[in-house]
Amino acid sequence: MKIVICLIAALIISGAAVSKAPSQEAVVLSKEIGPVIDGQENDRFHIINQDIGLIGAKIYSRDKTRWVLHLIGKKDGLPWMLVKNLSEVRKRKLQTRIKNGIRKAKQGNYPHFSRPVITIKLPQEFYTGSPIKLTLEDNTQLLGQITNCTPDTIEFKTISEIKMDIPEHKIIEANWPRGNIVDGEFRRYDPNYVRLFFGPTGRTLRQGEVNFSDFYIFFPTLSVGMTDFFMLGGGISLLPGVDSQLLYISPKLRVLHDDDIDLATGLLYMGVPDQGDLSAAYVALTHGTPLSGFTLGLGLPIDNDDTDVDFGFLFGGEVQVSNSAKLITENWLLTGGDDESLLLVSGGVRFIGESLTVGFGLATSPEAFDEDVGFPFLPWLDFSLSMAK
Repeated sequence: MKIVICLIAALIISGAAVSKAPSQEAVVLSKEIGPVIDGQENDRFHIINQDIGLIGAKIYSRDKTRWVLHLIGKKDGLPWMLVKNLSEVRKRKLQTRIKNGIRKAKQGNYPHFSRPVITIKLPQEFYTGSPIKLTLEDNTQLLGQITNCTPDTIEFKTISEIKMDIPEHKIIEANWPRGNIVDGEFRRYDPNYVRLFFGPTGRTLRQGEVNFSDFYIFFPTLSVGMTDFFMLGGGISLLPGVDSQLLYISPKLRVLHDDDIDLATGLLYMGVPDQGDLSAAYVALTHGTPLSGFTLGLGLPIDNDDTDVDFGFLFGGEVQVSNSAKLITENWLLTGGDDESLLLVSGGVRFIGESLTVGFGLATSPEAFDEDVGFPFLPWLDFSLSMAK
């Protein structure tokens, strides 16, 4: 019996050890510099780009297998902190840069390096004043604002107005979740912000972002942010029992971004190999934020010989009603020859997670109610998975 109790206790202890956040130990790259690369040393050796207001950088070893870089600074008087993974190759380049710089300085030659070893870009959320999330060694997560900082201490104020001083070495993660404060609570943004249900918004993915979407299970799409204003998407259908699948490609270029206005243009190509294709150009204007906004769009078939549609007008809207749900409406007016037109109306809800979304809606048209066709609504189902850089 004692053996069983000891085994259970050992399992509990080992389980607690596994769930505990990894400890970290500061690394000294050079005894002349010490554990902190301050702003003057960064200017001297050009280790990190000098336009972000760096005041301190430290490298930590986590479990002696991983390296992370802690960056602290003030940009235009606003304090910030970032935690970045650091590869062994990049760490060695840092050591080499510092070693060469010190050697040249001892020889009386002021070192000049034209390019930094590491280039850091502060996220858009920093400039918009969004709250930052800090994760501590004990896995405590804090959401709020950094009010001041030194290389060793972070002065922090939570969204509940609680102020505290946090030792920098206790922080293992620092990032800006996408969202904003609504009625005193944090509300995350919809990660699938580049489209309504099917139609595009005026927004594009950021550089390095990847979005995987699937419509009705059989129509997967993969989109990649090539830059902050250009994304490329495409996919191929997975219809069972069909010899030829549908291929689709959709590049999208954002041509205007100003506060809460985004304007984009793009192309949509759909085709079945050896059986014909269809392509269209479009423009989409979105006013608002990912929390609420409306979108207007215009689509024009490039090859009118394969379709009776002359123009397609899009008008839709989105309102996020909670941290995990958004109401969406997407409506199309399709016009063709002989003054014929078709109005498609849809509405539904998108359930939102940090990176995963699931959308469900119903689509219909006035003609569906004029004819005896049974249930006049067409269900819509999609999901998406977003992966930030």
